[in-house]
Amino acid sequence: MIKYNFIDKYRDVQRWKPPQSEPIDVQTNNSSTSISFLLNKFSSKFPELSKLIFLNKILYLPSLTILSFILLLEIFSIPPRLNILFLSSKHYRYVDTANQMSDINRTLEEGYNTLIDYSQLIAANSPSSHFAYYLQTSTPNTLQLSSYTVDNKGFKLNAIAADLDSVNQFISQLIMIKFIDSNSIRLLRLTSQPSNPTEGNYSEEPTGSVNIELSGTWLPINLEDRIIYNKSSKNLGMLSKLSLQKTLLDLFDMTQQ
Repeated sequence: MIKYNFIDKYRDVQRWKPPQSEPIDVQTNNSSTSISFLLNKFSSKFPELSKLIFLNKILYLPSLTILSFILLLEIFSIPPRLNILFLSSKHYRYVDTANQMSDINRTLEEGYNTLIDYSQLIAANSPSSHFAYYLQTSTPNTLQLSSYTVDNKGFKLNAIAADLDSVNQFISQLIMIKFIDSNSIRLLRLTSQPSNPTEGNYSEEPTGSVNIELSGTWLPINLEDRIIYNKSSKNLGMLSKLSLQKTLLDLFDMTQQ
Protein backbone atom coordinates (compact mmCIF):
# COMPACT_ATOMS: atom_id res chain seq x y z
CA MET A 1 0.00 0.00 0.00
CA ILE A 2 1.36 3.40 -1.03
CA LYS A 3 1.56 5.96 1.76
CA TYR A 4 -0.59 9.00 0.87
CA ASN A 5 -0.70 12.42 2.41
CA PHE A 6 -3.17 14.94 1.01
CA ILE A 7 -1.05 17.88 2.09
CA ASP A 8 1.44 17.08 -0.61
CA LYS A 9 -0.99 18.39 -3.25
CA TYR A 10 -1.15 21.81 -1.60
CA ARG A 11 2.01 23.81 -1.66
CA ASP A 12 0.57 26.69 0.25
CA VAL A 13 -0.23 24.55 3.27
CA GLN A 14 2.64 24.10 5.68
CA ARG A 15 3.18 20.97 7.62
CA TRP A 16 2.74 21.41 11.39
CA LYS A 17 5.47 20.25 13.63
CA PRO A 18 5.38 20.27 17.46
CA PRO A 19 7.87 22.49 19.25
CA GLN A 20 11.06 20.71 20.24
CA SER A 21 11.02 22.18 23.77
CA GLU A 22 7.80 20.33 24.60
CA PRO A 23 8.06 16.55 24.48
CA ILE A 24 5.28 14.63 22.94
CA ASP A 25 2.88 13.29 25.51
CA VAL A 26 2.89 9.64 24.63
CA GLN A 27 1.27 7.20 26.99
CA THR A 28 3.00 3.86 27.33
CA ASN A 29 2.89 0.95 29.67
CA ASN A 30 6.64 0.46 29.70
CA SER A 31 8.07 1.57 33.04
CA SER A 32 11.50 2.36 31.66
CA THR A 33 9.97 4.57 29.04
CA SER A 34 7.98 6.40 31.72
CA ILE A 35 11.09 7.02 33.79
CA SER A 36 12.94 8.27 30.74
CA PHE A 37 10.04 10.50 29.90
CA LEU A 38 10.03 11.99 33.38
CA LEU A 39 13.76 12.56 33.30
CA ASN A 40 13.53 14.22 29.94
CA LYS A 41 10.68 16.40 31.10
CA PHE A 42 12.64 17.36 34.22
CA SER A 43 15.67 18.13 32.11
CA SER A 44 13.65 20.25 29.76
CA LYS A 45 12.12 22.34 32.53
CA PHE A 46 15.25 22.64 34.69
CA PRO A 47 18.15 22.31 32.33
CA GLU A 48 20.68 23.97 34.60
CA LEU A 49 19.68 21.99 37.66
CA SER A 50 19.62 18.70 35.79
CA LYS A 51 23.03 19.44 34.33
CA LEU A 52 24.31 20.22 37.84
CA ILE A 53 22.90 16.97 39.21
CA PHE A 54 24.26 14.77 36.45
CA LEU A 55 27.69 16.36 36.46
CA ASN A 56 28.10 16.51 40.29
CA LYS A 57 27.04 13.13 41.55
CA ILE A 58 29.49 13.41 44.43
CA LEU A 59 27.07 15.82 46.07
CA TYR A 60 24.31 13.30 46.65
CA LEU A 61 25.62 9.77 46.04
CA PRO A 62 27.48 9.45 49.42
CA SER A 63 24.44 10.69 51.32
CA LEU A 64 22.13 8.37 49.42
CA THR A 65 24.51 5.47 50.06
CA ILE A 66 24.60 6.16 53.79
CA LEU A 67 20.84 6.52 53.93
CA SER A 68 20.48 3.23 52.09
CA PHE A 69 22.71 1.45 54.61
CA ILE A 70 20.77 3.00 57.48
CA LEU A 71 17.54 1.83 55.92
CA LEU A 72 18.93 -1.70 55.56
CA LEU A 73 20.08 -1.67 59.18
CA GLU A 74 16.64 -0.56 60.32
CA ILE A 75 15.05 -3.35 58.30
CA PHE A 76 17.41 -6.00 59.71
CA SER A 77 16.86 -4.66 63.26
CA ILE A 78 13.15 -5.39 63.15
CA PRO A 79 13.45 -9.11 64.22
CA PRO A 80 15.67 -8.33 67.26
CA ARG A 81 13.28 -5.60 68.34
CA LEU A 82 10.39 -8.00 68.07
CA ASN A 83 12.33 -10.56 70.15
CA ILE A 84 13.01 -7.96 72.82
CA LEU A 85 9.34 -7.00 72.82
CA PHE A 86 8.15 -10.59 73.17
CA LEU A 87 10.89 -11.70 75.61
CA SER A 88 10.96 -8.65 77.87
CA SER A 89 9.01 -10.39 80.64
CA LYS A 90 11.45 -13.32 80.66
CA HIS A 91 14.34 -10.88 80.69
CA TYR A 92 12.99 -9.05 83.73
CA ARG A 93 12.39 -12.38 85.47
CA TYR A 94 15.98 -13.36 84.72
CA VAL A 95 17.24 -10.06 86.13
CA ASP A 96 15.23 -10.60 89.34
CA THR A 97 16.57 -14.15 89.67
CA ALA A 98 20.13 -12.94 89.09
CA ASN A 99 19.71 -10.27 91.78
CA GLN A 100 18.35 -12.86 94.21
CA MET A 101 21.30 -15.15 93.49
CA SER A 102 23.67 -12.24 94.06
CA ASP A 103 22.03 -11.55 97.43
CA ILE A 104 22.27 -15.23 98.35
CA ASN A 105 25.94 -15.35 97.40
CA ARG A 106 26.63 -12.24 99.45
CA THR A 107 24.81 -13.77 102.42
CA LEU A 108 26.77 -17.00 102.00
CA GLU A 109 30.02 -15.07 101.89
CA GLU A 110 29.16 -13.20 105.08
CA GLY A 111 28.06 -16.47 106.69
CA TYR A 112 31.27 -18.16 105.59
CA ASN A 113 33.33 -15.41 107.23
CA THR A 114 31.29 -15.86 110.40
CA LEU A 115 31.83 -19.60 110.15
CA ILE A 116 35.58 -19.03 109.98
CA ASP A 117 35.37 -16.88 113.11
CA TYR A 118 33.43 -19.57 114.96
CA SER A 119 35.50 -22.48 113.65
CA GLN A 120 37.81 -22.28 116.65
CA LEU A 121 34.86 -23.20 118.85
CA ILE A 122 34.47 -26.57 117.17
CA ALA A 123 38.20 -27.04 116.61
CA ALA A 124 39.02 -26.65 120.30
CA ASN A 125 39.13 -30.15 121.79
CA SER A 126 39.33 -29.12 125.43
CA PRO A 127 35.82 -29.17 126.98
CA SER A 128 36.97 -27.35 130.11
CA SER A 129 33.67 -25.61 130.81
CA HIS A 130 31.69 -28.86 130.34
CA PHE A 131 34.09 -30.75 132.57
CA ALA A 132 33.82 -28.11 135.31
CA TYR A 133 30.02 -28.29 135.13
CA TYR A 134 29.95 -32.09 135.42
CA LEU A 135 32.41 -31.98 138.31
CA GLN A 136 30.03 -29.70 140.15
CA THR A 137 27.03 -31.94 139.53
CA SER A 138 28.67 -35.38 139.95
CA THR A 139 31.05 -34.86 142.86
CA PRO A 140 29.78 -36.63 146.02
CA ASN A 141 29.34 -34.62 149.20
CA THR A 142 31.94 -36.81 150.92
CA LEU A 143 34.63 -35.90 148.38
CA GLN A 144 36.51 -32.62 148.10
CA LEU A 145 38.49 -31.52 145.01
CA SER A 146 41.82 -29.98 145.93
CA SER A 147 43.02 -29.16 142.37
CA TYR A 148 42.55 -30.10 138.74
CA THR A 149 44.11 -29.17 135.40
CA VAL A 150 42.86 -29.61 131.83
CA ASP A 151 44.43 -29.26 128.37
CA ASN A 152 43.51 -30.20 124.82
CA LYS A 153 44.25 -33.88 125.48
CA GLY A 154 42.84 -34.67 128.89
CA PHE A 155 42.68 -33.84 132.58
CA LYS A 156 44.37 -34.52 135.90
CA LEU A 157 42.82 -33.91 139.31
CA ASN A 158 43.53 -34.36 143.01
CA ALA A 159 40.81 -35.01 145.57
CA ILE A 160 40.29 -35.96 149.20
CA ALA A 161 37.52 -38.45 150.01
CA ALA A 162 36.10 -39.68 153.26
CA ASP A 163 36.39 -43.34 152.28
CA LEU A 164 36.89 -45.66 149.32
CA ASP A 165 33.15 -45.80 148.60
CA SER A 166 33.21 -42.10 147.82
CA VAL A 167 36.20 -42.64 145.53
CA ASN A 168 34.43 -45.44 143.64
CA GLN A 169 31.28 -43.37 143.30
CA PHE A 170 33.27 -40.44 141.94
CA ILE A 171 35.15 -42.58 139.41
CA SER A 172 31.86 -44.14 138.29
CA GLN A 173 30.46 -40.66 137.66
CA LEU A 174 33.53 -39.76 135.58
CA ILE A 175 33.20 -42.90 133.47
CA MET A 176 29.59 -41.97 132.60
CA ILE A 177 30.64 -38.61 131.10
CA LYS A 178 30.40 -39.07 127.32
CA PHE A 179 33.32 -36.86 126.30
CA ILE A 180 35.76 -38.72 128.58
CA ASP A 181 37.40 -41.91 127.33
CA SER A 182 36.43 -44.41 130.06
CA ASN A 183 39.37 -46.67 129.20
CA SER A 184 41.83 -43.82 129.74
CA ILE A 185 40.93 -43.08 133.37
CA ARG A 186 43.89 -43.94 135.58
CA LEU A 187 44.25 -43.85 139.36
CA LEU A 188 47.73 -42.42 139.69
CA ARG A 189 47.88 -42.16 143.45
CA LEU A 190 45.85 -43.50 146.37
CA THR A 191 46.95 -42.72 149.93
CA SER A 192 45.16 -42.97 153.25
CA GLN A 193 45.50 -40.28 155.87
CA PRO A 194 44.39 -41.19 159.40
CA SER A 195 42.64 -38.58 161.43
CA ASN A 196 44.33 -36.97 164.44
CA PRO A 197 41.71 -34.69 165.92
CA THR A 198 43.12 -31.96 168.11
CA GLU A 199 41.49 -29.15 169.97
CA GLY A 200 40.91 -26.15 167.78
CA ASN A 201 41.18 -28.19 164.54
CA TYR A 202 38.61 -26.69 162.19
CA SER A 203 39.88 -28.27 158.95
CA GLU A 204 37.21 -28.94 156.32
CA GLU A 205 38.94 -32.19 155.24
CA PRO A 206 36.96 -35.33 156.08
CA THR A 207 38.29 -37.29 159.04
CA GLY A 208 40.16 -40.41 158.05
CA SER A 209 40.45 -39.13 154.50
CA VAL A 210 41.74 -40.82 151.33
CA ASN A 211 43.89 -38.81 148.89
CA ILE A 212 43.59 -39.71 145.21
CA GLU A 213 45.04 -38.49 141.93
CA LEU A 214 43.20 -39.29 138.68
CA SER A 215 43.89 -38.64 135.00
CA GLY A 216 42.02 -39.22 131.75
CA THR A 217 41.75 -38.17 128.10
CA TRP A 218 38.99 -36.55 126.06
CA LEU A 219 36.91 -38.02 123.32
CA PRO A 220 36.08 -35.96 120.18
CA ILE A 221 32.87 -33.95 120.61
CA ASN A 222 30.74 -33.14 117.59
CA LEU A 223 28.78 -29.93 117.22
CA GLU A 224 25.42 -31.45 118.19
CA ASP A 225 26.82 -32.81 121.48
CA ARG A 226 28.41 -29.47 122.25
CA ILE A 227 25.02 -27.80 121.81
CA ILE A 228 23.44 -30.37 124.14
CA TYR A 229 26.14 -29.92 126.80
CA ASN A 230 25.91 -26.12 126.72
CA LYS A 231 22.13 -26.30 126.87
CA SER A 232 22.22 -28.60 129.90
CA SER A 233 24.76 -26.36 131.64
CA LYS A 234 22.72 -23.25 130.69
CA ASN A 235 25.71 -21.65 128.96
CA LEU A 236 23.44 -19.49 126.80
CA GLY A 237 26.19 -17.38 125.22
CA MET A 238 28.09 -20.37 123.84
CA LEU A 239 24.80 -22.08 122.98
CA SER A 240 23.77 -19.13 120.78
CA LYS A 241 27.10 -19.14 118.95
CA LEU A 242 27.08 -22.90 118.37
CA SER A 243 23.48 -22.81 117.17
CA LEU A 244 24.38 -20.11 114.66
CA GLN A 245 27.36 -22.18 113.53
CA LYS A 246 25.13 -25.21 113.01
CA THR A 247 22.70 -23.10 110.95
CA LEU A 248 25.56 -21.85 108.77
CA LEU A 249 26.87 -25.39 108.26
CA ASP A 250 23.41 -26.62 107.26
CA LEU A 251 23.07 -23.75 104.79
CA PHE A 252 26.51 -24.50 103.37
CA ASP A 253 25.59 -28.18 102.95
CA MET A 254 22.40 -27.20 101.12
CA THR A 255 24.39 -25.09 98.64
CA GLN A 256 26.72 -28.03 97.92
CA GLN A 257 23.87 -30.36 96.94
